Amino acid sequence: MADMSNWYQSKSLIVQEDLVDIICKKTCFVVDQQDIDGFLVILASYDISTAKQFLESFFAEYEGDEGVVLEQFVKDWCALAKVCLPRKLLKQRSPE
Repeated sequence: MADMSNWYQSKSLIVQEDLVDIICKKTCFVVDQQDIDGFLVILASYDISTAKQFLESFFAEYEGDEGVVLEQFVKDWCALAKVCLPRKLLKQRSPE
């Protein structure tokens, strides 16, 4: 635990209180220092640097390879979209 504590303390207060804490609360697969550091880099590439931005952008967390994740995301998104135009367009396209 000391290693995790030292790692956590090495982050700025904004990163600690904003992103690291909310990432730990909202995700199941981002579990250790390396995962969180990698996830912070990915978030930064999307200009996400605050908990508010993360919460506004975060939809769900999926496990698996790209194809499985994309398929599950589209299914979930369509379930929320109900009868909107994107769902109609997706129905017209083959899964490939």
